[in-house]
Amino acid sequence: MSRPVADAAGTRATTTVTSHTYNWDEFRQFLDSQGTMWCSAVIGSPVAASPNTIFELAPTAAQAGQGINFRPRLDAYYDSAAHKIVMLFDLPGFEKKDIAVEVDDHAIIISGTRSVLDEKELFGQSGRELIKERAFGRFCRKFQLPSNAVEDAVTASIANGILEVTVETREADAPHTKKKIEVS
Repeated sequence: MSRPVADAAGTRATTTVTSHTYNWDEFRQFLDSQGTMWCSAVIGSPVAASPNTIFELAPTAAQAGQGINFRPRLDAYYDSAAHKIVMLFDLPGFEKKDIAVEVDDHAIIISGTRSVLDEKELFGQSGRELIKERAFGRFCRKFQLPSNAVEDAVTASIANGILEVTVETREADAPHTKKKIEVS
């Protein structure tokens, strides 16, 4: 669509506006390209905790009520030969004491906290902030486990800033059959 636009001298120019429908991945790429410009708009809001995958669940009100400030990146894989789901979270600077992994109501919940650095303690009175892009505060991500997940066989380990959560699965369940019950 083109529309006339007047510039400072009063002359008219034509500006072309392209219409496009964006999906979530394109929107996320846009936000990523903007750096932390949008952070203040979403930090602590439901947007920071919104599910973005088909098996991700929104945190409960109690979990979200504790404040969610950022969302660590995740890659998830299914290894059909080993019958396991492997989830890899980017958590640079985290130690195992900073992270909780829980299974509750057939869902896995990964949460943690990164404490805000005290710049005055690190740099004294002479230090000043030039760029601040790293996220601090609390995160919480919750995922529905598949019906064949073995809840007692969930493991987690962290090394080099990557949290690896492994969920073992059983072979596919036998097909369910419908059974009619006679009422007596």
